[in-house]
Amino acid sequence: MPRLQQARWVPRPCRPCPRNAPSWRAPSLARLALHTNPTDTARERTISVPDESRNPDTRGPDPASPAGVPRPVSPGGARHPVATADQAGDRGGGLTEAPAVPIPPRFWWLKRLSTAALVFLLLLVGVRLWWGHVAESRLQAKIAEYRAAGQPVLLEDFRPEPIPDEENGAYFLMLAPAKLTRLRKARDVPLEPGDFIWDLQHDRQHLETVRQFVQSNAEALRLVHEARSKTATDWTLNWSAPVLALPLPNVAGHAGQRLLAKATNLAALHHHVTGNDAEAVESLRDALAIGRHIDGRPGVFLISHLVRMGTDTLTVHTIEPITAGLCITDNVSTESQDAGPATRAQVRVLIQDLLDEADFADAWTHCFFAKRMYLVDTMQQLFQGGVGLSGMMGGATVPALVDRAAVLLVGPAWKLDAIRAMKYYTGFAKVSAAPSWPAAAAAAPPLPEPGSLPEKAAAPWSQIMLPSFDLACRSHFVALAVRRLAATALAIRSYELDHGQRPHSLAELVPDYLTSVPLDPFDADNGELRYLPGAPSPLLYSVSLNGVDEGGKFAGDTPDDVEWLTQDLPFFLNGDRPQREPYWHAASTQAVEDDE
Repeated sequence: MPRLQQARWVPRPCRPCPRNAPSWRAPSLARLALHTNPTDTARERTISVPDESRNPDTRGPDPASPAGVPRPVSPGGARHPVATADQAGDRGGGLTEAPAVPIPPRFWWLKRLSTAALVFLLLLVGVRLWWGHVAESRLQAKIAEYRAAGQPVLLEDFRPEPIPDEENGAYFLMLAPAKLTRLRKARDVPLEPGDFIWDLQHDRQHLETVRQFVQSNAEALRLVHEARSKTATDWTLNWSAPVLALPLPNVAGHAGQRLLAKATNLAALHHHVTGNDAEAVESLRDALAIGRHIDGRPGVFLISHLVRMGTDTLTVHTIEPITAGLCITDNVSTESQDAGPATRAQVRVLIQDLLDEADFADAWTHCFFAKRMYLVDTMQQLFQGGVGLSGMMGGATVPALVDRAAVLLVGPAWKLDAIRAMKYYTGFAKVSAAPSWPAAAAAAPPLPEPGSLPEKAAAPWSQIMLPSFDLACRSHFVALAVRRLAATALAIRSYELDHGQRPHSLAELVPDYLTSVPLDPFDADNGELRYLPGAPSPLLYSVSLNGVDEGGKFAGDTPDDVEWLTQDLPFFLNGDRPQREPYWHAASTQAVEDDE
């Protein structure tokens, strides 16, 4: 039934009228004329109000009404529906009906659309909450799994216990670079250990310069020697969140540690040339200790391990020319420190240092645990607002509102991607347990590669913080190979001094000089290092990266070049490695000729 629209009657001003005459006409439903059409239904009958718009001044009584009842007048003289017949009947009067006024539309389609949108929004919120709960639960379960296995995962797992300075090897290594003076020669060009090796093999014109360098840096070398006796390492980093804002462990000191390694190896060469092999062996052990402390816990990151590989390889290259003429005796020298052969005990300990790969492998594992912690802490700080996308994207400016919106929309996807990244780091941490490079390459996890743009947006850790570590892994096994070659060469030298000749095979070194013949880390069949005692230039060698035994082939494009990346990796037992003339020597020689 249409809703009753009740007429509202208001006073109407009129022309001046006689005194006491009413200025408005009071409506009276009882006195309205009823116009009934017998053919109309009761639902359609309404009150008909006479239209006075044609004669607004009519004030006389309604002819159809009882005498004296004025006509009802509305503003504007318009007809007003008052009530339906049914409603009028309810009120006690039978009324005629006029056409009903239509009711305005209620826009039901808009209400339904708004309701559907609200339900969909609530559904999205529910799905987002469920998705976030699942992602967080899986992430925390993975972290708990790693920690239950004894692996460090969170930042607090890496904070070291305080170490007194007198027991901290890194403390002495941080002091030593400040005591170091740079060695410079002809036209202010630095003289590197490799350059000095070339000089020793040729004219030895810089021997006095190196001697002065060793003497002037006695305090720095003493500090390095002191650090070797310390087993604990703490580079005094402020381990606080966010880790993304911290400098990488010892990065500021890596350049100084490399200089220390070069100076220590120069000192070892100088001691050997001047006949003090005992001090030469001690300097070589000091150089290896520098790498051990660079790679020491808790601040070991991959960059630290790579720096250690470089310093260890430099030390091996120094051992190569020393080994051929190394003097070894059974007795401790009672002569001056300026001269004296090395003892068997010294050489044996140096061999053990080179073959002790437990800390080397442990450092590789720990550096990937540290990278995993770096990832977890960065993710946590991103969700807590400690860091933003700007810090993760190489300095690109990202508004804070975008940071929060991204976390709100795709945060759970980022947590699930963090789990994939954690598995990737953990897989590479286990690579160090592989017996060879081919086995490690087969065991290394594949790099996650999201395809489409939405997949990349949902996988920031896979895109930003997961580079390929194949080259670093290969360098790790190269460092293992050269360390084993140097240790075996020292054992061959000890055998040669005892027997007057080199052994016919490496098996003759066991058990007096080696507990076992070292394995070739590039041999897929876990074979031993190769040995060519009768070659024009006697060699120890590894089959190198291609895994193919090429009979010790190493020739490069020029006679003074060694190409081991595509051929075999050699160790020259006579110390006669082909080497190019240093550029500074050619400049120095030309300068002398010009003066003449």
